[in-house]
Amino acid sequence: MDFTPHHKIPLFQDDALFKMNTDTSALMKCMKVKKGDTVLDIGTNHGVVLLEASVYEPSWMTGIDINPLGIDLALKNMQLNHIHNVSLLCQDVTETKFDYKFDVVLSNPHISILKNTQVLKLRQFRMPSFQTNLILTHY
Repeated sequence: MDFTPHHKIPLFQDDALFKMNTDTSALMKCMKVKKGDTVLDIGTNHGVVLLEASVYEPSWMTGIDINPLGIDLALKNMQLNHIHNVSLLCQDVTETKFDYKFDVVLSNPHISILKNTQVLKLRQFRMPSFQTNLILTHY
């Protein structure tokens, strides 16, 4: 059993998946989620970002990942912490069309996934205030 770095929420991790690191902690420290927001976590993995986001009482959270092991573990972590305002999708975000908007889009991709810069159109996520591109990078 591990715990999230900021709010000490219990969670399970798996050695076969990417684990929390300093980048994960930095994202959690900087994320701006308000009560009632809708949240999308791209590459949710075991759901650590959603766990931390849940503290701010969003109305709904969606986690998406192409790895079924990650989605299964995210579901286990949501159940462990009695989080019910979440949907977890095992699919490619670039091939997914959402029928609703997100107030907050988060992603903590592993460097190996971003060997080539990936650009996603924000309007794909129907963010209310932006008509630009989201560039996912990792330092």
